[in-house]
Amino acid sequence: YAPYMLWSIEQDAGQSVSVTSSGIVPGSILAPRSALTTGPGKTLIEGQIYAAEVALRNDGEIHHYAFAPELSYD
Repeated sequence: YAPYMLWSIEQDAGQSVSVTSSGIVPGSILAPRSALTTGPGKTLIEGQIYAAEVALRNDGEIHHYAFAPELSYD
């Protein structure tokens, strides 16, 4: 499922978000105005991360899965 999921996080500039899991987090994370932190723990990111700032504090791995679907805008 990872190539087909996109977590879109809309926040005001400078706000932070944390991604923590004891397992796999499938999909790419889009948080262009946020400071994103992963972990602590064995958080496995199965996708790409795009954020204003990124702090990787997880014991797991980050795997590249290119975002595959087409997005249409009306």
